[in-house]
Amino acid sequence: MPFIRFLQSSTNRDPSARVDLALRWLLVGLGAALLLIHTTFLTWFICDDAYISFRYALNLARRGEPFYNPGEAVEGYSNFLWVVYLSLSELASVSMRHAAHLGSALCALWILVSMHRFITWLWPDPCHGTTGRRRTILATGLLALAGFGPFAFWVSAGLETMLFGALLTAAVVSTLMAGDGPTTGTRPALLWATCALTRPEGLLLGSAALSLLFISTWKNGHFRLRALWRPATGLLLFTALVGSHLIWRRTVYGQWLPMTYHTKISGIDPAFLFKHGLAYANAFFTTFRLYWFLPLWAGVWLPRARSGPARGRRAFLLTAGLFLLHGANVVRSGGDFMAMFRFFAPVWPLFVMTLLPGIAGWADWLSVRLSHPRWAHPLTAILAAVFLLAITQASWRFSRSSLASERPQFMMESIAGMVHFAQDREKVGRALRRAL
Repeated sequence: MPFIRFLQSSTNRDPSARVDLALRWLLVGLGAALLLIHTTFLTWFICDDAYISFRYALNLARRGEPFYNPGEAVEGYSNFLWVVYLSLSELASVSMRHAAHLGSALCALWILVSMHRFITWLWPDPCHGTTGRRRTILATGLLALAGFGPFAFWVSAGLETMLFGALLTAAVVSTLMAGDGPTTGTRPALLWATCALTRPEGLLLGSAALSLLFISTWKNGHFRLRALWRPATGLLLFTALVGSHLIWRRTVYGQWLPMTYHTKISGIDPAFLFKHGLAYANAFFTTFRLYWFLPLWAGVWLPRARSGPARGRRAFLLTAGLFLLHGANVVRSGGDFMAMFRFFAPVWPLFVMTLLPGIAGWADWLSVRLSHPRWAHPLTAILAAVFLLAITQASWRFSRSSLASERPQFMMESIAGMVHFAQDREKVGRALRRAL
């Protein structure tokens, strides 16, 4: 665990390194506090869709059947691990509402810790100019998460969004670290398998990431046959775990794909889905001014005066590739109706991770062009500040609008609409319970 490694390694570091490490963990703590404050400002509630998972979890815990109605084998959920987690909370006599909120909050903290691991891997001590600049980049990543409305909102609501985001971010970081040397890739394979068991799109993203790891690891072994078993081990483990779940689904429910695929995608005109999905993705990029910052992606390809760009480029290729692959899947599936761009919330950390190496790359390049290498840190801070101010201001404006009115936004529910709808259904449910 990162915190245990922090305690164990502190005694082996020089005083300045210990101070730097403590400051970085302090930034993570402050980022977590800011994120929870942001979520509290938006709302803490349980959306109506979460009760579907609650019902499945309740029957799984009490009857051993993952069914909505006892005896009816219908898979009306697409978040297997989240249902299992909620069923465990029921077995432990813990309210599923509280367990959902606590689990989501802990997963959000896990994402912040993964961002710290990503920054530390990308700019290790021996290869970076100043520790202060690395802290600036870390603070940028943490603030981009904590200050972003869709990410903060989906810490609440009771769905699996944060669990999927945490597993996805951890899997990406683990995949990048595994690519540094000869490895079997079992850890990233396990994380990607849990992604696939949490959300169906995890299968798509995990297959792509592990295939890239397979190729890069085999390449590092000079494509020798005896070096093939190392990267193949991770792929086989991923295939075995995900394949076992598919066989279980087929056995229990009689179908290979979740019911949500058949109800929301199958049989609908692909052109209709594409049109709505493209509008959904475009609204996300336009609302939060993300198009402005796509030129930052070029920063990883600029010549640098100092640290080599290999890790930054590898990180960009993986994170940007997965983000674009997920975006293409969102477009193909027609987007989503829930508030605050739910489908993009779990991959927001990946988008931030694509920009951070670019910000550093542009700052390095500009400092060299201006013949002032010492300006790299101030230029990094300036670029980061422009990015943060732009997205947080746009996020704040959109969140306030979503809180103030029940009118739909870009074919999505507003926060007020979702909260009031769920509250009304809870009142009806309590009244029916008393009547029955």
